Amino acid sequence: MSANVSSVSTQNTPTHVEALPEVVNSTFEARWAAWAARGASRDLAFRRRVRVVAPILAVVAAVVYFLLVR
Repeated sequence: MSANVSSVSTQNTPTHVEALPEVVNSTFEARWAAWAARGASRDLAFRRRVRVVAPILAVVAAVVYFLLVR
């Protein structure tokens, strides 16, 4: 048996790739800044919540452990 091998390349990359525009849209910059600010505020809120919940959770876990081991 002989295998049929094609000599045609199966590579589908374009021969011409356009460069990205040099000028970034100013509305993109504004949206990016708003998104970053929103993310920072949510991050701070989450960190505050963890600072309150983590010690409470640790105390509850210690009490439950003490009650089960006792």
